[in-house]
Amino acid sequence: MATDRQERPKRGRSKAKEFLDAAHEAFVRDVALERWRDYEALRETLGDPRRALAEAGVFLGRGAYRTLWERLWREQVVEAMPPLDAVLFGVIENALGAGFHAELEARRAGGDRPIEEDPEYKAFIHRALSKLFTEAAGEIERFEASP
Repeated sequence: MATDRQERPKRGRSKAKEFLDAAHEAFVRDVALERWRDYEALRETLGDPRRALAEAGVFLGRGAYRTLWERLWREQVVEAMPPLDAVLFGVIENALGAGFHAELEARRAGGDRPIEEDPEYKAFIHRALSKLFTEAAGEIERFEASP
C-alpha cells in the first residue's frame, strides 16, 4: 500500500524547475536581443552584413566560457548566415540556446559553480524581477485607487 508521501507529487521542486527553465530561456532571449541590436548597429556602421555579424559575436560577459559561445556563434550564425534578417534572429537565438546549454554542461563537467551564480546571469534576473515588481506595484496602486 502506498503512503500519502509516495502518492503526492513533488510540486515544490517542479515549480522551482519550471521557474529556472523559464529564467534560462529568458536569459537566452535577452542575450540574443543584445547581439541582434549590436549586429544592427554594426551593419549600419560597417555597411557589410557578414562582417557586422562576425563582430557582433563577442561574448565578454561569459568569462571562461567566452570561446565556447564565440565558436558556436561562428559555426551556427556567421557561417550559416541566412539571406533574410527575419530568419536571422531565430538563427541567433538557436545558436545562443546551444551556447547556453553547452556552458551548463561544461560547468557541470568541470565542477564550476552553477550558472545561477554567474554575475551576468544574476544581473539579468535582478533586472527582470525589478521590472516585474515595479509593474506589479503599479497595478496594485491602480487597483487601490479605483473608486
